[in-house]
Amino acid sequence: MKKPLLLILFLNILAFSSSAQVYKVNIEKNFDTYYSLIAKGEFEQSTEYVPDDFFKIIPKQQMVALMKQLLSSKEFEFKVMTGKIKSIKAPKLINGKHYALFNYESGMSMKFNGMDTLGIKEKSEKLNLLSQSLKIKFGEDHVKLDDQTNTFLIYTVKKSCAISLDGLTNWKFVNIENGQKGILLKILPAEIIDEI
Repeated sequence: MKKPLLLILFLNILAFSSSAQVYKVNIEKNFDTYYSLIAKGEFEQSTEYVPDDFFKIIPKQQMVALMKQLLSSKEFEFKVMTGKIKSIKAPKLINGKHYALFNYESGMSMKFNGMDTLGIKEKSEKLNLLSQSLKIKFGEDHVKLDDQTNTFLIYTVKKSCAISLDGLTNWKFVNIENGQKGILLKILPAEIIDEI
């Protein structure tokens, strides 16, 4: 009698622990797809991974246009390279939605055009100024300059919030940037913002 009871208890624990990790796997999978679409410049498709509430603040077409404008700038070449989740907090159910904060590593490159037309001193001064500006924004240790190509490589850890109705699938993402608290208050509950 004890063996079947222990077996049932063990299977329940195993089922609970495996389902408890499903949200992490699905957040990682959905985020990888989202980030990959952005890296490939498929912005329209990437909006499928952004909560609809976000588009009440910034219309979808405007967001897509801004992203396209950023990548088609004549002043610089911008590439999104990597996005890898580092850690995920357990989701919280608030007002019928599940919210999971997470940290991810972001990699991008920026090459400013027109550097080849500058003299050595002017080019050096401009690259130094750009380097200082990027280091202020992203942190001293997160910005490197490739002297051969005059390309800045930026690697940083960022925060995001995954949102799902069922807490397991169809995760959508709100990236958390400094100075966006007003926007975040319209999308995320105060309990989540307090943890940021």
